Amino acid sequence: MPSANESSIFDASLPSASKPEVLELLPERIEVTLKTADHDGMRGSIVEAGDDGTYEVLLNDKVERVRVVQDELELVRPAKKEKVVIVRGESRGTLGTLIGIDGQDGIVKMQNQDIRILSLQDVGRLTTD
Repeated sequence: MPSANESSIFDASLPSASKPEVLELLPERIEVTLKTADHDGMRGSIVEAGDDGTYEVLLNDKVERVRVVQDELELVRPAKKEKVVIVRGESRGTLGTLIGIDGQDGIVKMQNQDIRILSLQDVGRLTTD
């Protein structure tokens, strides 16, 4: 969980690490690529995460919303200097900026000014409003 100095975009009522293993929901406002038959390869932004494990995604190229399950989503790899959110691990929900990439790891400057090295699989690109 983020420290007292770090802000989280996750609701405190979501399952924690001390509870039985539950699929961690992805946050809203991150960019994803769809892996569905009708929308394969299309990019969009999660606008709603349902309690049933589904996500409503607003497609970038169309004014269309689609509902998909997490297995049909892939995080878009952020580029250097982009705003990110940590989606897994102890810093889950924390916002930061990707300041460097080293192979499959990202160097993230957290909002509290800490520097963390995290797997890029655990970092989602934050969409702009």
